[in-house]
Amino acid sequence: MGFISSAKANVWRSVISREEPSEHSRTRLITNGANLNLDTPIGESHLIKYGVNYRDQEGKPNSLTVQNGIQMKTQKKREVGVYAEGHLGLRAFTLTTGFAL
Repeated sequence: MGFISSAKANVWRSVISREEPSEHSRTRLITNGANLNLDTPIGESHLIKYGVNYRDQEGKPNSLTVQNGIQMKTQKKREVGVYAEGHLGLRAFTLTTGFAL
């Protein structure tokens, strides 16, 4: 097995305001995330790509009131994922395999 030939990382933030006309409501989605992506060559024609992804999201309605009999609340979700891909060079073709959790 080779060494890490490429490493890329990023951190990001997204703020989106979404209007729900049927409920006369506006929700603000605030999302923070990070990604780390690595490549390792195996021999001259094979490559393994792998990494980790993270996302933290919060949805904030403009009011925490009762609408349609339901108490509106701040919604939160957090996700972490890992993945790996194999890129196998077979003469004029590349076979790609992978998995994600």
